Amino acid sequence: MHLPQRGFTLVELLLVLVVLATVLSMAIPATQASIQRHTDAVICHKVRGSLLAARQAAIDSQIITVWDARRMAELDFSQYTLELRPEQPIRFSPDGTASDAALSVVRRHHRTIVGKIYVVGSTGAILSQSESSQW
Repeated sequence: MHLPQRGFTLVELLLVLVVLATVLSMAIPATQASIQRHTDAVICHKVRGSLLAARQAAIDSQIITVWDARRMAELDFSQYTLELRPEQPIRFSPDGTASDAALSVVRRHHRTIVGKIYVVGSTGAILSQSESSQW
């Protein structure tokens, strides 16, 4: 009496490997792009957070607080640059108002703007916008 063999043939195993390789080759670039978008958003959030902290420090201490790009030294900006318009430090007053400014967070190796942050002088509001969403 001959029992039927159980298992997969070599051709079936190779076919599964080819399908898996194809799926992975499509998924990896999408994942890398998603990670880059997340990193861009994190950098923009950190810049905005630094601006908010400077504004709050001015309100709490009741003295003028100056913010410039050097305050961002603790961040890993190896891939990014900050472009500040006008090219002068942002001053926050004790009443929460500020000098008008616009910052662009730029991905250095592609020269693409990944986020913009606006400081509205009359109210001191700090608005930010990324390439994909508004916060």
